[in-house]
Amino acid sequence: MDFELSDDQLALRDGARELLDGLADATRVRTVVDAGGGIDHGLWKAMVEQGWTAVEVPEEQGGLGLGAVEVAVLVEEIGRHVAPAPFLSTLLAWGALTRAGRDDRAERLAEATRSVAWPGPGAGAAVCEPRATGSRGAPTPCPSRRARTWPS
Repeated sequence: MDFELSDDQLALRDGARELLDGLADATRVRTVVDAGGGIDHGLWKAMVEQGWTAVEVPEEQGGLGLGAVEVAVLVEEIGRHVAPAPFLSTLLAWGALTRAGRDDRAERLAEATRSVAWPGPGAGAAVCEPRATGSRGAPTPCPSRRARTWPS
């Protein structure tokens, strides 16, 4: 058996490391922790834009269609940086929705927010859905503090 990472997996690791080196350095992480912890929204947005939350989502559903090894590569880099982002909990929630046959819900959430953020035990699951406001009905993103939550 070959336990070495493939060239693609090494490229994923290197890309993740580069992104996290730039957005989750010790100073930035300390700033988030000193401010009360939580999520670094700029970092989280970058992770979502890179497709990390869709790493295990099948390609026919708009994901990357990769597997557990690629998830492990990302989790290792996120842990190495102590990145303040709900990656693993979000991935687990996404998988649970899919395995529960709630593809319709998962797709709706993906369209509305590009992510589902499960911040951690006891914090509840936050799903932010854009709301139409004003006379023009333009959608506005809702900040996480105003997100609809469900008990854990």
